[in-house]
Amino acid sequence: MMKYLKNVSILLLVFCQAIVAQDQFVFVPNAGQWDDRVAYKCELEGGAVFMENDGLTFSFYDPEFFHNIHEGVQDSVLKFHAFKMEFQGANPAVKMRLTQRTSCI
Repeated sequence: MMKYLKNVSILLLVFCQAIVAQDQFVFVPNAGQWDDRVAYKCELEGGAVFMENDGLTFSFYDPEFFHNIHEGVQDSVLKFHAFKMEFQGANPAVKMRLTQRTSCI
């Protein structure tokens, strides 16, 4: 249980750091452009968070890779990490909808 809490804490810390670095969040509804499990996607600095009925999936990448590709450096290696946080006991049939715009800060 302690290992689980430690992993969740690290994941939330990384997510909060990404949130603080960004002024505005746009949650884009899934209109068939992503996997059916995804309800909304929010772009983050160097990644994204996918909102799903039973949890969240975080994906992070090294933005330097795309900068190098743009500059013509072809020997770069993409460093990418994805984390899935599942909410135990969540109702998989729940329907999410955006109701109002609010500020996080």
